[in-house]
Parts: sequence; structure tokens; C-alpha cells
Amino acid sequence: MTTRPAVEATASSSSKSMTTRAVKAEPKAPITIIEACQDPKIFGPWFKDRQTTWAAWFVFLKVIFGLGLDEAELAIFRKCTGRNLPALVGYLSATLIIGRRGGKSLIMALIAAFLACFFDWTPFLIDGERGVIMIVAADRRQATVIFKFARNARHSAAVINDRARDARHDRTQ
Repeated sequence: MTTRPAVEATASSSSKSMTTRAVKAEPKAPITIIEACQDPKIFGPWFKDRQTTWAAWFVFLKVIFGLGLDEAELAIFRKCTGRNLPALVGYLSATLIIGRRGGKSLIMALIAAFLACFFDWTPFLIDGERGVIMIVAADRRQATVIFKFARNARHSAAVINDRARDARHDRTQ
């Protein structure tokens, strides 16, 4: 398995400083989170007004996952972060301050479902161990909302992932 360096970032809102540390290996998904969000059979139906309403969130997703930005997206990144350029390899964590109804629950559920369905975590687990993606919520009501989003996203992604796995299996035989 090829290893790709990753970076964990911690930003301080008062000093605009950032600390980083290298991480050894990261699994690779067969498609990007952006491609999954554009696909009408996976997460596409969630993002009807992608160019305006969700534009900043898609920049966030590209930056977190280390995907390239075009000039318009780079302008959004600079406006939202006060930084010139994102880390090329992405980030393992982020701290966001977003008001009510800002899309936090949906995006966190999307990331959880994407990580659960499109990454092969078996090299990092021992036999019989079950991988878990933890999402922390402020209260039970918010946790329920995120869980429902994640369950629906996981179902959409799992159906596509199963089809892709079947197609790969058919090609190898």
C-alpha cells in the first residue's frame, strides 16, 4: 500500500497560527468526496444549489481532503480562513465556527458516510475488529439529526459501493 503524508492542523482564532504534524499512512478512496456529491446516484440529490448555497462547504471539503481548488474556490478559501493557500495534502481535523442552520450536521454526516463507505480500513483493523466513525454532538437531538443524515447517506453510498464491488468482481473472473 502506498503511503501518502497527511497533516493534522490546529488553528487558533486569536493568533491565526497553525501547528502541524505528519501522519504515516492514509487509505485511498476510489472516488473523491466531490465526485460523490456530484453523482446523482450517491449524494448529488442533497445538493441542489451547489454553486451558491453550498459553495463554501465544497471548498471546505476540497481543502480537508487535499483536492485542488480553482481560482474562485481559492478566493472563498482566502475569505473564510485569512490564509493564502491550503495544505496540499489536506487536513485530518478542522475547527469550524458556524451558526445555526449552516449545514454542519449534513456535512458531518456526509463526511462520515463517505469515510465509512468509500475507504478500505481493513489494513488498519485486526481480525474481527469493527471500525467506528465517531461524531460528537452537543445534545441527543442534534446527534439524532446527524445520525439520520449519516444513515441515509451511508445507504446511498453503500448501494453504489456494492455495485462497484460487484463490477470489479465480474471483471476479475
